[in-house]
Amino acid sequence: MSNILSLLNASKIDPADITPTGLKQKAAKIPLAKPNSQSFFRVHPIWRAAVVLLEFKKEQNYYLVAEPLWGECAQELKQVMLYSTITLQNDVALWPCKISENIWSESAREAAEIATQTWVRLRPRADRQGYDVLEASGSVKDPEWPDTTFDGLVESAFKGRMIDSLEHPVLKALRGEI
Repeated sequence: MSNILSLLNASKIDPADITPTGLKQKAAKIPLAKPNSQSFFRVHPIWRAAVVLLEFKKEQNYYLVAEPLWGECAQELKQVMLYSTITLQNDVALWPCKISENIWSESAREAAEIATQTWVRLRPRADRQGYDVLEASGSVKDPEWPDTTFDGLVESAFKGRMIDSLEHPVLKALRGEI
């Protein structure tokens, strides 16, 4: 056996031996994303807010924009309901769900309301121009939400993604200045 393999074998440990018990994991950065179509999720019944966001498609990122700058980028702004979600694997995210009068948005918001009570996953249905809501069939435990607040989730998700100046690189890129 080579020295590398013997060192590897000698270094193997059981992850259970090093995982602290009784501690809740805090996410370093909260993602902004729609739930994956193959993952069951829940929506927190209270942690939500209607907000205005700029979706910068070049980076596939969302930005909060200070209200005095809304006129500068009005065509790029989207009204969304920001839902707090959690998966069966305890992955927490903020879901920016568009507030509009189209069937896709309406069915997504309906799914979010159902997900406050039960574990669901979304299945897009192009033929219906909306989502099917699939409920988990087994007995699944209630979600274990992180030890934080909605404001804490928002601060984590939008850290470095706040536009508060006309000189912000995203606005400059949208004006063709960089």
